[in-house]
Amino acid sequence: MRVMACLLLLLAAPVLFAQPDSTVEVEPVVEGTAVPGKEYTFKLHFVVPEGYHAYHKDNPGYSLPVKVTWQTLAGLELVGETWPEPHKNKDEYGEEWELGPIFDIAYTFKVPQDAKGRLKVTGSHETQFCDAEGCFMSEGDFTATIEVAAGEAAAEPKVQLPEAKAAATFTAPAQPGGEATLKWTFTFTKGYHAYHKDTPGYGMAPNFDWTELSGLTLKEARWPEAKKHEIEPGWVEWEYPDEVTIEFVFSVPRDATGELTLKADWNAQVCDEDACYDRAGSVSATLTVAAASEEGKRDAKDTHGFYLDFDYALERARAENKLLLADFNGRY
Repeated sequence: MRVMACLLLLLAAPVLFAQPDSTVEVEPVVEGTAVPGKEYTFKLHFVVPEGYHAYHKDNPGYSLPVKVTWQTLAGLELVGETWPEPHKNKDEYGEEWELGPIFDIAYTFKVPQDAKGRLKVTGSHETQFCDAEGCFMSEGDFTATIEVAAGEAAAEPKVQLPEAKAAATFTAPAQPGGEATLKWTFTFTKGYHAYHKDTPGYGMAPNFDWTELSGLTLKEARWPEAKKHEIEPGWVEWEYPDEVTIEFVFSVPRDATGELTLKADWNAQVCDEDACYDRAGSVSATLTVAAASEEGKRDAKDTHGFYLDFDYALERARAENKLLLADFNGRY
């Protein structure tokens, strides 16, 4: 679809065009039962006429996104919605985020603590659907009935998919003035993937906020090689299927002793072929700093490889009969 053409066609549609034979079909998909005091998710299933597409809620272009209006919620509180990953269509007029021809939007509600019996939900949709020649509007109502599980018979709600978990551990104790390597392992539901930090596509890689470092300084992040997935010509994503382990290398303070605590908040996007989901969490890890021996204290080096103890450097030079690097530390 071209933006300027679409705008002109929208204005002229009542005069120039007849509405296509079919319209956008919207059907609620209700699965399982709701549990009082818990969250419940159901979907709206959209089918756009063949050859047409609708638009994402965050569409940066001029086309109108799908609009859903809730009329009756029976005490339910809308707490979130998950939209499918759009096809991002760029041309000389700008960028449009397109959906279709078949897609689902998931809505998550908080169920009242005193809910019982059946909850009737009603609403309506306004959906603009377009092809390369023009755009049309489709409107309609929908009704969904949600069963509420009773009392002790209420089953635990299903785990929200995709599941995503992270754990962090240091690979070994560290020496004062040395380095420590932290492994951050991210696992998620099979069939989903995360993204490399340098993916050339639209995927969002995991990112980190180090909330407690205990004097540690981040030197390097080592991302493993990702699988290169060509979605279509010109659109490539670098993906990690099922899990990924990222290594972070830290410098340890020279005066460090005992145990050092590291904490971080993380958030990441995990996707399958149909949709993407944001997940977040926190990790913590404890680094044990080994007590330096007297010999270890003497042979300590700075980050450039210079011995910090000048006298020790001379001793080693004589013993090995070769020149060794020493840091004079301004003493001479």
